[in-house]
Amino acid sequence: MIGKSNSAVLMFHYVQPKTDRILPQLNCCSLEQFRMILDWLQERFTLPNPHVCLDHIASYGVLPRGSSLLTFDDDTQDHWQWVYPELSKRNLSGIFFVSTAPLAARGLLKVHKAHILYGSLGYDKFFENFKKSFLKNNGNAAVFNDHNAENAYPYDTRQIAGFKYAINFKINSDEVESIFDDLLCSIKDVNLISNNYYLTQENIKEMKENGMVFGFHGHSHKAFSTLPEKTLLDELRMSKNFFLDTIGEIPNCISYPFGDINCVRNEQLVSIRDFGVKVGFLAEENSSKNPMKTSRVDCLELMELTN
Repeated sequence: MIGKSNSAVLMFHYVQPKTDRILPQLNCCSLEQFRMILDWLQERFTLPNPHVCLDHIASYGVLPRGSSLLTFDDDTQDHWQWVYPELSKRNLSGIFFVSTAPLAARGLLKVHKAHILYGSLGYDKFFENFKKSFLKNNGNAAVFNDHNAENAYPYDTRQIAGFKYAINFKINSDEVESIFDDLLCSIKDVNLISNNYYLTQENIKEMKENGMVFGFHGHSHKAFSTLPEKTLLDELRMSKNFFLDTIGEIPNCISYPFGDINCVRNEQLVSIRDFGVKVGFLAEENSSKNPMKTSRVDCLELMELTN
């Protein structure tokens, strides 16, 4: 809990103005709330250069005392449009974790197809439509009731947590994506949305030149724990090559896709370190001081504190 802590790594995904949302039901931090969070943090914490924070975590397993680190997952266009200018205006920086596949070859990641669907339909309607198609294909409804779901998605209802866990960890990825593609056909302006969803290489280059830091987030945003060793190495290699081509360096940090404690296996950490990674971030809080399993606080908690 950040209110009781002397340091914290903060995690953000979408940051958008209240009045500028193509996907009205998308769960995100408003730009107005983001500014309030930054005000709140700057009154209570130091926000050192991310490289200073990474070095300290790599050496001691924790942030410098009294500090906070801002992190942003998924390389969405709002990070360029809204987050980067706000940080620059305050002379702040953050780490932006990039899944490189949609930037190297245009197209939507499975996770963002899901976001477009729930952002348009709402989670209840999205779940209802997905489940109907899944059961029609002889799927087993029990897959939506895995006991790990609520730990992985603590801010969601039991039903939505079970749905998220099933589509991200339990159901065959190709089957999930096939159902998503069918459902997307009914979404208005889906091509316009998808064509402007991600950062561009030019965005990343400018952000890097002006002090922003970048990190790995998987090439195709698949849970590492589900991948054979060769596939994991291919994912890391493709991301490494993208970063070398775009910013001329290899990141030394990673945010594991999906981010719960089960998303990466301990034996995989050796391979990840071999790519030069010295700090790995989860999307949940834990008591570990292992630099490769650094915990983060969701911005939702900050939104509650600053209201």
